[in-house]
Amino acid sequence: MHRLVKVLVSALELISDEKHWAKGAGAVDGSGAPVKTSDRRAVAWCAVGALERAAGDDNELFESALVFLQKASLQLFRCDPAVINDRTNHGGLVELYTLAIQLASRERQYWRAGRTASSRRRAAGDGGYAQGQLRLVATLADVREAI
Repeated sequence: MHRLVKVLVSALELISDEKHWAKGAGAVDGSGAPVKTSDRRAVAWCAVGALERAAGDDNELFESALVFLQKASLQLFRCDPAVINDRTNHGGLVELYTLAIQLASRERQYWRAGRTASSRRRAAGDGGYAQGQLRLVATLADVREAI
């Protein structure tokens, strides 16, 4: 699994249990007070805060993964993921991450298939890119199975 997809899956794992999901702050401690997403006292994260926590110090990885979270949010809700986090239910949040993971995985497979198809085309005159199908999955186990 590519590290971009891994960070999205890790972020979803952080907030897959609704009690570890925060609204109104990037992260909160056990008493509900806002803390940095990297704070060891953090027990719950918002959609973007979970991604920041999962990416750690790798800002480039965070930014790349955020692009897919934003794409998914725009497709599903026509709004930014930070706004949706505070306006949706937990099921909507899981759906958001599921689509982001699928989009990232699909793009990775597309580019990998394109390189393979391209090299085959040069060698054997074979053309075309592999096409994947996008489907929404309902659980974290389904996400792992789909990628």
